[in-house]
Amino acid sequence: MMKEMDVRVCPHCGYHVDSNVCLTKEDARPENGDISVCVKCHHVALFDTEADGGMRKLTDSEIAEVSEDKYFMSIKTAMNLKF
Repeated sequence: MMKEMDVRVCPHCGYHVDSNVCLTKEDARPENGDISVCVKCHHVALFDTEADGGMRKLTDSEIAEVSEDKYFMSIKTAMNLKF
């Protein structure tokens, strides 16, 4: 189910994100460190309340870490996501 949230800004394309859908928990709200996918540009970002716009690009080490997650990588491939 789609949930409204405080507006965040995609660090890749500037799209204003105002809702989210969690793939693993039903009533989840985004927290610092959670991964997000922009519906406009399909880039992966990280929720971070300290970052401008409330989201930031993943670091190289974070990309390496999520790249080891088979579940995430299957979603990345199916949706043609970009880092």
